Parts: sequence; structure tokens; C-alpha cells
Amino acid sequence: MFNFKGTDVSSTKCYATHGFTFPEAQSTRRRPLSTIHRQNFTHTVDLILPERLCKGLEEHLNSKLSKVKYSRVILPLTCLLEGDFFNNYIKTGNVLMISEGRPGVDRVYSLCDGILRLELPKDIYERTGLTGKPISDGGKKHSKVRYVVEINLRLPSMVHGRKGFERLVWACNRALVEPVTWLVCDLNAPKMDTDVDVDAPIAVHHPVTTTVQAAKMSTDLVLVPPLSPPDDATSHPGYGFQDYSVEVHEWLGLVALGSSRVRPNDSIDPYLCRYEVPDLANSREEQVTRLQWRGLLPAKWIAELYSLTVKTLHDVSPDAWFALNAGAFELSAVTESAAYTIMLLPYDADAAATRIEQNKKNNSRQEREYLVWEMTGIS
Repeated sequence: MFNFKGTDVSSTKCYATHGFTFPEAQSTRRRPLSTIHRQNFTHTVDLILPERLCKGLEEHLNSKLSKVKYSRVILPLTCLLEGDFFNNYIKTGNVLMISEGRPGVDRVYSLCDGILRLELPKDIYERTGLTGKPISDGGKKHSKVRYVVEINLRLPSMVHGRKGFERLVWACNRALVEPVTWLVCDLNAPKMDTDVDVDAPIAVHHPVTTTVQAAKMSTDLVLVPPLSPPDDATSHPGYGFQDYSVEVHEWLGLVALGSSRVRPNDSIDPYLCRYEVPDLANSREEQVTRLQWRGLLPAKWIAELYSLTVKTLHDVSPDAWFALNAGAFELSAVTESAAYTIMLLPYDADAAATRIEQNKKNNSRQEREYLVWEMTGIS
């Protein structure tokens, strides 16, 4: 009997990338901005940085960063295909929507860039009469019990009176009639002081609108290891880099959790926990702050937050560092993007002055190192 090794979809994978970026001009086609734009539905963003840099950054973000608002509203699916909602939000506008539900169990709907995505159980899918494809639910490999339908509502053929569009309307009126709770973010909404634009199509459905605000979650004295990659990790990107990236990512996770294991006065019994900060002998004590944003956060806004943070901290100090972590909403039982972490690395203390002087002498742009961790697999 042949022992063919199948793909293990039940495991979570983490891909680490090390590279260089220019704070003054960053390309959206390259990491880390390309990583941000691939994750459309984000619910939480954490920003970890030294306390000494936090106050200046907060003032800069309050004055420069766009405000993001999202609404919670109860709608049947058919409302998306009617009247001003369809014309203003989907055909000519740009709206981000995600419904309630557990992927792999319930019906889950989402709308991004005009593409309506319906994840349905097999019995409901067969009743709709729509064309879709089977997807993995993390269970039996050859049992197809979940299906996904994706329809581009911005196509010229997606109008009332055309056969394909009328089939979708029929499915919404016959098989997908139950109202569901949606989170809605209008990406083209005008800047207003009020929460809701009374002239917006969504206003007639009485939404509950929230403006996302930054919350300072914690400020702790922690042990900060040397964050720059060791020489052998960059010159031989194999085992050395893997160890380095895993250790730094684990340390960031403990800082985000507010764990006592990264504090200088930690005295836990090694029988219970043997974790210690990487390169403990060269670690230093520093006050570290975590800022958090929660809600339906579009990728464009997160990219703006990242770019402003990079430019602000780069101008303040060459040894500045920060880490941005973004967690995604679950769109399917097996996701392609569950979360990512982007970390801007500090200049090495000894080489910082020399590198800056060389860049000025050669009239070249100053580059900064970064690390990106991308999590995929079971959500």
C-alpha cells in the first residue's frame, strides 16, 4: 500500500520574513504593506512599543490618523441587492461587511471589494441553486459538507433583469431569508463629527455606530532582549534565523499577554515554567506599552497606522522599535490568513551612527530592518 503523505490542513503554520524597508517611501506590492492588504477583515490591532516613545506617537496619530467607524445592523441578505444600498455601497461605493456566524458550522456572509461571499452548509447550498465549490471544514477529507459561493456584484451583468442576478435575488428570497447581524464599514464615508450620516442608505435600518478609539492596555517594566538579528542569522538564513524569529515572536506574545515571565522580578518555580527571555545576559529593562484598537478595521486604515508609526518613530530615534499585531475575523474553518505581526527592528547601537552618516554622505535613503510573521491554518 502506498504511503502518500497528504497535506495537513489541521495544523497552524507561521511564516517569518526578514527584510528592509524605506520609511519615506514604502511599496504596497512588497512586504510588510502587502501583508496588511491581504487581510481584509481585522478585529483587533495591538501596537507594542517603548513607553518613552508612546506619548509623542499618540499625539501624532491623534492629529494625522484617519478616524474609522463601523456599524452593527440587522439585515436580511436581500437588502444588499436593493435600492440605494446596492447602488451607493456596492456599485459606486466601497463597503466592508461581515455577518455573524461560526465558520464551518453556521452560514457566514461577507462582502469586500464588491465580491459577495456565501459560506453555506450542503443542504442550504443545494436549495439556493447557485454555483459554488466545496471547501474544507477541517474534518473528514473526502466528505463535502460545506460550500462557498463567490459573486462579483460589480460586474456589468449584475443588475436587475439579468438572469444571473435574478437567480441570486431568488435564492435570497427563498433559501437565505433569515435576517442576520452585520458589521459594516463604509470605506468611502465622508469625514463627519456625528456617528451616522442621516442621508446614508444604512441609516433607515437603525444601525449602532461606533468610532474606534485607541486604548492603552498596559505599561509594564519588562526585559527586552537584543532585537536585531544575529550576524549568523542574516548571513546563513537557516537554522539560526529560525531560532531567532521563533524566540522574538514568543517574547512578543508574552508581552502582549502581560505575562509575568518577561518581567525582571519574575521568580516562578522552574518546575512550573522554564521559560526565560532570549539572551538574558544581554537583555535590558524597559517600560513597554501596548495600544489596542478593536472593531471592524479595514486594511487601508491599518496600513496608514503602520506607515505613520514607522515614519514617526524613525524620525524620533534610530534605536526605536515597535511591533504591530493584527488578528483576523474567521471567514472559514481553514483560513489562509489568521493573523500577522510586523516588527520594526532598531538599529544596532554601535552601527547606528556610522550607518546614518554613510547614508547622508551618499545622499541615500535610510533603510530599516523589519520582521513579518504570518499565521495560517485552523482559525
